[in-house]
Amino acid sequence: MARGTAFQRTLVGLMAEHNLDGLCHPALRILTPTHADMHQLEKHTALAFPTNTVIASQSLIPSICVPAGFSTEGVPVGMEIVAPPHHEPELIRLGYACEQLLKRRRPSEFVPAL
Repeated sequence: MARGTAFQRTLVGLMAEHNLDGLCHPALRILTPTHADMHQLEKHTALAFPTNTVIASQSLIPSICVPAGFSTEGVPVGMEIVAPPHHEPELIRLGYACEQLLKRRRPSEFVPAL
């Protein structure tokens, strides 16, 4: 818990020092794996999966992931936004604002329209 708290202080201090509502980063450090990739367990184990979402969980701060666009291969790319503790309403507003600004959401080709 002490390491998480120290990490939290670092992130919250950075946001305060620069008067930021939150910090943004890619949700994953790789493109989203295919179903075939996920069956190669040695390639993507839970503890070694190259995700950035551990930033929020390890620092005990709230986060939200929003669509950020698509790779050149058409794979969806997500962006995670983290905010100071107890700032969930502001975080939801920030996530919504990013979605409205980026306009990167599109219907899935795998799910029928409602």
